[in-house]
Amino acid sequence: MLRSSVARWALGLVLAVAVLGLMRFKPWQRGGAPQAREQLQVGFLPVTCHLTCPVTDYATRTSTATRFESQRFTDFPTIVESIKGGRLEATFMIAPLAMKLREQGVPVKIAYLGHRDGSTVMVRSDLTEVKDLRGLRGRTFAIPSKYSNQYLVIRKLMDDQGIGPDEVRFVELPPPDMPGALASKAIDAYFVGEPHAAKAELDGTGRILYHAKDIWPQFISCVLVVHEKLIRERPEVVRDLVRGIAE
Repeated sequence: MLRSSVARWALGLVLAVAVLGLMRFKPWQRGGAPQAREQLQVGFLPVTCHLTCPVTDYATRTSTATRFESQRFTDFPTIVESIKGGRLEATFMIAPLAMKLREQGVPVKIAYLGHRDGSTVMVRSDLTEVKDLRGLRGRTFAIPSKYSNQYLVIRKLMDDQGIGPDEVRFVELPPPDMPGALASKAIDAYFVGEPHAAKAELDGTGRILYHAKDIWPQFISCVLVVHEKLIRERPEVVRDLVRGIAE
C-alpha cells in the first residue's frame, strides 16, 4: 500500500512538471523553427556624420528579417578597395567619392542622402595671423581625400577668395590622424568631420576657422552607397536598411 502511494505521488509530480513545462514554452504557438536572419555589414568611418552605429542598431532592433552590423574603417581608400573587391556591399561615404566610383564604372548606387554641413576647418592655434583661407597660402592643409566633400568645399572657398590651385599644399590624411598632425605642426590646417575637429580645440592645439555651412550651406556631406549586386540579389535587405535609416 505504501509503495503504491509513493508511486502515485511520483507519477503525479512528473505530470505536474510536464504540464508546467508545456505552459511555459507553449509549443502549440510555434510555427516551426525560427528562420535565420539575413546579415549585412555596413561600412563607416569614425566621424559623427557617419551615423552607422546607431542606425544599424536601430534598423536591427526594428527588423524581423535582417541583422545589420557596423564595420569600422579608418580611411576612404580602404572602403573603396573593399567595395571594388566585393568584400563590402553597403557603406556610408562622402558624396563626391560615391559619384567618382560611379564614374569609374564601379556598380554602386546612392540609396539614401545622409548628413549635411558636418565638417569644420581647423587651423593651428599659434597661427594667430590666419584670419581666413588667404592666410594659409603656402601652408600645408590636410583633407581626407581628393575626392572628399571637404576638398570640393574648400576649392569653392579658394575660388571665392581668389586663391590659385597651387597656392595651398594639400595632403591626404585619415581623419583620426589629423589632430595629432596639427599638434606636431606637421600640418597647418585641416578640414574634417567631428569629433576630430573638436579634439584639437579641446586639446588647445587648434581653433575653428570655418564651418562647412559658412562656405556652402546645405551641402550634402555623406550618403548611403549600395552595390548593385546587393540591390539585384537581396532587394528586401536594402529596403530594410533604408527603412531603418529613414525612421
